[in-house]
Amino acid sequence: MHGPGHHRGLTLLEMIVTLLIASLIVLVTFQSLHVFAVARERVAAYGATLDRNRLVMGWLRDSSESLIAVPKPAFKGDTKGFAGTVTAPVLERAGIPTPVQWRIDASGLAALDYREFDGKPLLLPLPEGGQLHFEYFDAEGKPHDQWPPALGEHPDLPAAIALLAGPDGDHPLLIAPILSARKPWLQPGPFDAAGDE
Repeated sequence: MHGPGHHRGLTLLEMIVTLLIASLIVLVTFQSLHVFAVARERVAAYGATLDRNRLVMGWLRDSSESLIAVPKPAFKGDTKGFAGTVTAPVLERAGIPTPVQWRIDASGLAALDYREFDGKPLLLPLPEGGQLHFEYFDAEGKPHDQWPPALGEHPDLPAAIALLAGPDGDHPLLIAPILSARKPWLQPGPFDAAGDE
């Protein structure tokens, strides 16, 4: 007989069941934390890729928009890339006219080969794989596979440059309008000094 002050303890079986339940809870918690950590790493990697792609496309857009018409080297473009003089280069200081070249990487990677002053290439990854190509638009919005176009008289710079993806070019990655004059200003007029007398 047990008296009123006597407390009954846990049996060995109850203790084992309690420890088993606690260990299952800890196991499920650690597995959830591992799944969360893996998901977090994947999201961080995807975010870094998006940031890198945004940066590369921003560089290409800024460089394209800042093209200037100069007699040498003259702007030339085809489906694989273009070369010209820009005032917003990637590596040099902004505002300095810099000869640059943007080419789609020939190795088959989704990347652009960028060079300044025919120097060392900088390989920049692109967000899209598959077939990539450049197009050049005239003032009327007509696309051309090369600039200057084969026929007709055209200004030194196109009105806009596009980087397209897909076999039919149906997915534009970038369309950048040229912001400067599309013909070079070669001969400035004499100063008007009438007001200085």
